[in-house]
Amino acid sequence: MSACTVGIACHSFRIDGGMGRYVYGLAEGLLELGITPTVFTKKIDRSLPIASKINFVHINCRFLPSKLRDYYFNRRLAAERRKHPVDVMISCNRNTHSDIGICGGTHIGYCKAVNRPLSFFDKLMISMEKAYYANCRLIIAHSDKMRAELIEYYGIDPARCPTVYPPVSPETFAAADFKPIDFGAGDRYTFLIPSAGNHQVKGLDLLAGYFERSALPIPLLIAGRPFKPESPNVRYIGFRKDMPDVYRSVDFTILGSRYEAFGLVGIESVASGTPVVLSRNVGSSEVISPEVCSTFDPYSFESFEEAVSKSISRWPKKKITDPWQYLSVSTSNSEHVRTLLDLYSAVSPRK
Repeated sequence: MSACTVGIACHSFRIDGGMGRYVYGLAEGLLELGITPTVFTKKIDRSLPIASKINFVHINCRFLPSKLRDYYFNRRLAAERRKHPVDVMISCNRNTHSDIGICGGTHIGYCKAVNRPLSFFDKLMISMEKAYYANCRLIIAHSDKMRAELIEYYGIDPARCPTVYPPVSPETFAAADFKPIDFGAGDRYTFLIPSAGNHQVKGLDLLAGYFERSALPIPLLIAGRPFKPESPNVRYIGFRKDMPDVYRSVDFTILGSRYEAFGLVGIESVASGTPVVLSRNVGSSEVISPEVCSTFDPYSFESFEEAVSKSISRWPKKKITDPWQYLSVSTSNSEHVRTLLDLYSAVSPRK
């Protein structure tokens, strides 16, 4: 795609989970291509390394109840885009003023996965989501699982919603030499669950229940949002800013998600040299070799127990060497961004 101006609409410009890292990667990729992005967002972490190189448009929503913020943001985004025009708007949140929509999960798919009856606000959100997808010329699915939901639940033309997996930095997450973090596990096998979102959706109830009762030497470490363990075999280690070293210091990373559009955690862990145990609902299992990834049914205690035992027997206190041979994802933010812009050009030729 020839030179253009690009905007990013998102909830926040912070490293606060998988979508936060993805937004940061988009901005970094645009800068590498010589494009200064304009980021339209609710929250900004100006201490991040590339923040000074980005044009920010802050849309303050904090004075509103959380359930109303997306609707206010959507209305303000229309006005702010007129004041700060861009040729292409890439959206990482639901709005009706973007050209490329990133599908990091669908609300219909989420409600079905957690068996949740649709409330008034769920129906409002789904209505906005449908308008979001209808207005975008191109929708990027972060996994084949998400693409199937877009086609089945939203009636999206398959030609408009290709699967493009998120990139992962080989510099940030690598099986490098480092000083291990001592989590006090001794000779026991340590399992890590990063849970920055909803603990129930992440399957933390299943995982905590299993580790609390297990006779195996397997403590569970929880990083991210606060969680109060009820067993000495389950420990909360706080919100971490040193996740690459945390991944390298544990024996396995685990995600028991009932719903997970992609799950960068799985890729990041393997890239750091640590094998993973993933729910079959985690989209990133599509691009991780089964040699380093055991999967399980998040609704079956027996399936989970089998996956844990299988992982321990396969990876007894050893790390993955040459981890990128087991991953089928891009390692370049700029190549990922170029792919998005080229796909957009194909569905919406510039005049």
